[in-house]
Amino acid sequence: MRMVVRAATSPRSIEISPSKKFDRSCRDILRAVREPAPSGIMFADGIRLEGLKLLAKHHIAEGIDACVLYAQTQNPWGSEKRIVELMSVLKSYGVHARTVIPQLQELAERFEQGEPGFPKHLSLEKAAVVRDTIRAIETATEQPELIHIN
Repeated sequence: MRMVVRAATSPRSIEISPSKKFDRSCRDILRAVREPAPSGIMFADGIRLEGLKLLAKHHIAEGIDACVLYAQTQNPWGSEKRIVELMSVLKSYGVHARTVIPQLQELAERFEQGEPGFPKHLSLEKAAVVRDTIRAIETATEQPELIHIN
């Protein structure tokens, strides 16, 4: 499997051939983040969050959308703490995270409206974290080279 690295400062792509094991591992991690296991749902958030951190550490581009998807669909239990970590992961992508600002704006609005069965004050705190993240992304200057695995 080939992977493409796109530098934010250059319109060209650089093709690299990573080990098949690395590529397979990234795909498995991405799958675990996107699709939590049907059993052990109570602890799925830890696996998903650590997977996102690992994808971000290696600048895997698909981690950006996966992070937003998880923020949108996460279990509300403990989400007021988890959203802080998710937004930290997202900010680590620097300027590349600007592509998801519209989804983040929608997410902040949803939190501001309140979530069914979830304390309103915690939803408002989550909205504030997302809005702070949007501002940080808009002013970001970091441009890590991203690796695309899909």
